Amino acid sequence: IYYLPFSLSSTSLDTILESKTTMVLILNLETAGFGHYYHNGVMQVDSTNGTSSITAYHQEEPVSNEVNNWELSSYSMDTLLTNGIANQKSGAIEYNFKLSIRSDNSVGIAAGNTSVWKVEENGASVYDQDKKEFYLNYKYMDADGNNYTVSDTLIFRNRILDGVNQWK
Repeated sequence: IYYLPFSLSSTSLDTILESKTTMVLILNLETAGFGHYYHNGVMQVDSTNGTSSITAYHQEEPVSNEVNNWELSSYSMDTLLTNGIANQKSGAIEYNFKLSIRSDNSVGIAAGNTSVWKVEENGASVYDQDKKEFYLNYKYMDADGNNYTVSDTLIFRNRILDGVNQWK
């Protein structure tokens, strides 16, 4: 949300009402791609003890498992903020990362400001504008030193824009 204050100093009409000389215009910025997404993926964990495991998280529609529903919110003009990492979903703000949609529809991945884990890119990630789908590749390390390699697919479900529920 941006606030644009302004002041009227003159008019071509009779007069400016004393109580109407200043105003604040409120602008709500929504990044392309914001909304609710079905979340599917595969995560490989390479632990510090030398073992490796693979976990898949996928669910067909309708998706009832809360981990498989993500919300992407506007962070800046071309950047979205996730509310999850791999198969971890935030109730608050502890699991998140940033997705920057570039002009060629490639996606940059960066750590979220408040996340407990610092996510970074791990190969190419893209946004298919026609299908409204994200294909993400990223990695992170947890506090115990375990390395996670993740491939996620986010499939657009719906969003609320100006009070209108827009479905896929």
